[in-house]
Amino acid sequence: MYQSKYNIIQNSKNKVIVYNTFSGGIISLNQEEFSVLNGIEKDAYDSNNKHALLYDELLRGNFIETEYGEQLNKLKFESYYSRYSKNEISLTIAPTTNCNFRCPYCYEKGIKYEDMSDEVVKNVIDFINSQNTDVINICWYGGEPLLEIDTIEKIIKGIRKDGLTINNSIVTNGYLLDGCVRDKLKELNILNIQITIDGPEFIHDKRRFRFDGGKTFRAIIENITHLCKDAHISLRVNVDKTNIGYIDNLMEYLEKEGILDNVHIYLAPVDDINMSLPNSDDLYINYDENDFTLKQKDFLKRMLLKNGDDIFEERNPYLCGAVSPHSLLIDPLGDLYKCWNDIGRKEYKIGNIKDGVVESDKLYKWLSYDPFRDEECINCSVFPICLNGCPYSVIRKNKKICDSNKNNYKELLTTFL
Repeated sequence: MYQSKYNIIQNSKNKVIVYNTFSGGIISLNQEEFSVLNGIEKDAYDSNNKHALLYDELLRGNFIETEYGEQLNKLKFESYYSRYSKNEISLTIAPTTNCNFRCPYCYEKGIKYEDMSDEVVKNVIDFINSQNTDVINICWYGGEPLLEIDTIEKIIKGIRKDGLTINNSIVTNGYLLDGCVRDKLKELNILNIQITIDGPEFIHDKRRFRFDGGKTFRAIIENITHLCKDAHISLRVNVDKTNIGYIDNLMEYLEKEGILDNVHIYLAPVDDINMSLPNSDDLYINYDENDFTLKQKDFLKRMLLKNGDDIFEERNPYLCGAVSPHSLLIDPLGDLYKCWNDIGRKEYKIGNIKDGVVESDKLYKWLSYDPFRDEECINCSVFPICLNGCPYSVIRKNKKICDSNKNNYKELLTTFL
């Protein structure tokens, strides 16, 4: 037997906490038990061994493996299977690239505003109905997709549903989620919703304002209040050095409003994807240990104390839809892309919804992406939940960005000591 390379260990005089990123398991050991774990490679498994029950528990939580490398091999299998098996298809559909906000850090800056025509709507419906699959995952995207809620309805109602499971989600700024739209989303079964709030009111309204400069915070909060008990809402907080000091203020406000317990909240560093931000010195794009990761650690500590071990991520073998042949992004013109960051940028399109995908190097770069060829990464303790990081960063920028929690999890485990 061998100790898992995906164990993160926090040690004290009397107790050791071990978190395994492969299984998501957390175990508390005394020093004698920890010495057994550390010496596991020297001992053969024996059911009569006095430590047999401990061995069984360590195996159950994947803190040890029976054959060296079996966890890595399973990660490979899960990743390749999820990418290339055709039991489900994932589509990101942008019915519009228009938006009612003018956020200064928007990576879609410079993209021409387009809405989906009736012809493209028909082509999208025909494309979906032509798929031989049991499951279709649709993420409605933009621009602001709720500007074209009627288009979304047309497409969903045009899909033949015999024997087909459809999972809908939506990425929205939340401003248009009034009573009528909320009712429409419930009717269409779009109840997995991502909304962005960038801090308390006076911070958010400086960063996420309407096209006419108008404020948005209060309307979004009111909409979330009405919807959060009926839908699964993820609150994304885009952070840079100018607003990260106000996260606690936002959390306290959401708790006071009765929202915090009914949403999932997470931080996302602002990245200058298209090199268009004038104040790039304010960004956390390098995930410097003394910058974003330390700030995120404070945030996660608070969430850990509030929610227990829910902050620890589970491995997701799917990695990213951009590297799967069964995942596509459809823009309002019906053009096809692999990555959300490429939407509307014609030089990166890989085909059109009517004519299909065109085989080219632009496509092969995504489909041949292999997170398992980086020796340093596959031996990293957080690899099962990171899988080499964002493929876009590697493919477009030739830059590997490590999981921001790489240096946080060990210290977060002190909470259990």
